[in-house]
Amino acid sequence: MSDTDQTADREEWFSDAADSYLFRVLDEQERNLLLKVGGVIRLEPGDVILRQGEPGDAFFYILEGDVRVSTSRGTEVIPLAELGKGSLLGEVAALTGGERTATAVALTDARLVRFPAKAFQALLDRNPKIKKLVDTVVARRAEDTIEKTLK
Repeated sequence: MSDTDQTADREEWFSDAADSYLFRVLDEQERNLLLKVGGVIRLEPGDVILRQGEPGDAFFYILEGDVRVSTSRGTEVIPLAELGKGSLLGEVAALTGGERTATAVALTDARLVRFPAKAFQALLDRNPKIKKLVDTVVARRAEDTIEKTLK
């Protein structure tokens, strides 16, 4: 992908992401910082985005496409969610610095923005309002995951 394509992708994803709960609460300076550190990745059906047990070094924002999230317990695969445009993915491990608790696979052609965990954590450290919002989302996801794995 050329630098021109990457710049166009960044401008497009930033425009698309403006309606997301996370990006709506950012001021212009913070949005510009995220614009600089986020990189667009393109996926095909079956591509693994993140794998259970790997370190949470990044989180993702889905620009387009569908993603299946599942976790494993022994040999059993437990479906957790199907996510689409506007969803965040991988934020729990990115925030905690722990291992991924799930695997995410592209179901369709997809475009995601990848944000390094360190940049995201720095953003949260500077913005308590955003941290509170993200903590709420993380708590809901954790509750949902626990409920599904205990069935």
